[in-house]
Amino acid sequence: HSIKMYKEARITLFSTIWIASGRSSKHMDCIRSILEKSGGDPAGMPTRGKKSVLQLAAEEGYQALLGLIIDSYGKGTLMKIRKYGKTAAHWAAKNGHKECLSLLIKAGGKELIMVQDTFSSTCAHAAAENGRAECLALLAERGGADLLEVTDEESNTCAHYASEKGHKDCLEVLVQHGMQDLFWRENADGKTCARVASENNHEECFQLLAEGWKTMFLLVFNRLGLDKRDILEKIWQKSDLRSNC
Repeated sequence: HSIKMYKEARITLFSTIWIASGRSSKHMDCIRSILEKSGGDPAGMPTRGKKSVLQLAAEEGYQALLGLIIDSYGKGTLMKIRKYGKTAAHWAAKNGHKECLSLLIKAGGKELIMVQDTFSSTCAHAAAENGRAECLALLAERGGADLLEVTDEESNTCAHYASEKGHKDCLEVLVQHGMQDLFWRENADGKTCARVASENNHEECFQLLAEGWKTMFLLVFNRLGLDKRDILEKIWQKSDLRSNC
């Protein structure tokens, strides 16, 4: 019984830390004192929602608390995972907290953002799936092709995630970073991003992705001495390329 009371008191304490941090950064001195006296690691400190204080700081965008945790506990804490094998970077990217994600990358480096969760997805997948274009752009800058080319357990790239959910702005980020090659890679079901976008009725995404395919065919045509775009347009309209690209 006493152990149960201790656990409940501990959860209440860490829930208090979370709530206080969300209200104002002026509570930081108080929170710092609580963290020091608790003797615990914020990566393992549970709240009432069974999420750690570190996870909630990243998920809710509490930049001041996240900065305090980084300063006090260092990179080792950031590399620890809790729920679904996700790091704090996964949660920050998923919810579009670019400033928090930037703090995490600065402290944890490329090693942190390369971590794959239980489903083998990275924080780039999380950003793309939830339409967090700014976060995806930041990840592209810091992680490069090494990060963006990572596939999940079903061989989906972050481009597949963006295509499935209809996040054209995320696909445009990938184009800006020269990652169009991802658009014609197939997942475990043999589907490219264009196919995924088409099946989910995301017409704008499909058009953007299809342009990549048209460009590829034009390059082939040019090599064969067929440089007229109208030839390609006729083939595109009359063939089943749309359903198979």
